Amino acid sequence: MKRKLFQSFSVGCLVGFGISKIIPLMTPDSKSHTPPTVSENSPSPNEKIIYQCPEDPADKTPSTPEYVDNLPPVLQTNHEGEVRVAWKQVPHAEQYQVFIKDLSGKKVRTWKTSKTALYLKELPFQDSLEFTPYKVTVIALNRKGLASSESAQHDLKVRRLNGVVAPSIRSIVIED
Repeated sequence: MKRKLFQSFSVGCLVGFGISKIIPLMTPDSKSHTPPTVSENSPSPNEKIIYQCPEDPADKTPSTPEYVDNLPPVLQTNHEGEVRVAWKQVPHAEQYQVFIKDLSGKKVRTWKTSKTALYLKELPFQDSLEFTPYKVTVIALNRKGLASSESAQHDLKVRRLNGVVAPSIRSIVIED
């Protein structure tokens, strides 16, 4: 003889009475929404049964992104002021954020992408330096917005565009 353990059934995590036994309530591939049943061999209503939901990857913090193996040790912008940064895909990551930071650790620019590579463009540079030094880091975000820890910092040198230094004004003469 079988009887229903619950009158109504909803998808979710449930705790019922029975022995201390973990039973999957529903798997992600399950096509049936049949509630668990109690048979003659079932535990008495006073024993505890825990119904466990399958783990949702969005509940876990994504792992830290790692750069691709062929990334040069120091990234350097080209003559158009662009540089490509790439990293390995992180399981269950839906987005990535890429940051450039100055040498004090202050974030200078942020980009969001769903891809594992990005061309960084229009990067700020200091007129007084041929190359402005920065650090690049990447984080992974899952669909619930949980963020990984930051990747290792990667060196970036932003070339002064066209090698041209802005002119300085020596003096201003105003004539009447």
